[in-house]
Amino acid sequence: MKKTLLFVSVLFAAVSVSAQSSFKASDFIVNDETKTINANISTSDNTITFYAKSDKTGKIDANTAYFNETPSTATQATSTSYTARLQTSGNGADDYRCFIVSAQSAGKLKIAARTGSNSATDRNIIVKQGSKTLKDQMLLESNAVTATDGKVYPYIVVDVTESGNIWIGSGNGNINIYAVEWIPAGVSSVSNPIADVVYFNGTEIVNENGLSLQVYNTVGSLVRTSNSNITMTDLQSGVYIVRAEGVKGALKISK
Repeated sequence: MKKTLLFVSVLFAAVSVSAQSSFKASDFIVNDETKTINANISTSDNTITFYAKSDKTGKIDANTAYFNETPSTATQATSTSYTARLQTSGNGADDYRCFIVSAQSAGKLKIAARTGSNSATDRNIIVKQGSKTLKDQMLLESNAVTATDGKVYPYIVVDVTESGNIWIGSGNGNINIYAVEWIPAGVSSVSNPIADVVYFNGTEIVNENGLSLQVYNTVGSLVRTSNSNITMTDLQSGVYIVRAEGVKGALKISK
């Protein structure tokens, strides 16, 4: 019994993430549409906002890229995939073509960004807080690491030591931003790449990448294994945990 309870607690610890805020470009489009951003858009908690105007627009479109904090030792299968990008369409200013993160404490920013032109060598991302520049980094296509299954890009990680609004934008021309994540100090940030490559559509676990999946019930019993989609309609209603061989994290689903 103790072993079973330990197993369950470990599984749920793998999927329990304390509150933090994440802006993903894919959350603001439907399917593969291209959308012009001509007004401000925000996360549901208003922590992260992209500022735009009718004459100073950005654009979101479908585009897949993989990011990892340590791309040199990663593959696409072990990285986080994003399926849409926000193109800044130009330099950032105080109130347009930029992100503002409302930081109520110290913490960390994790930004999935890459150059807006593969051949350009002068596209940079700037992160500021008040008069202080926290990051000014060139975004080069050569920063990507070519893994066995394709390119993996490095996250831009910025440590923030105090509260106050944080400005994120381009210093020169268009850049592509797939996601901005704010992690307050004291909040546990748990990387969960499986949630970006496997999902539950209500009837089956969709496994588009052919990963080796294992599904467990809440008492730790293995109930399904597959390298393809997994039908869940014949299982009892309840909570299940999905793991994938070679991919960090676990996915909790309810049916």
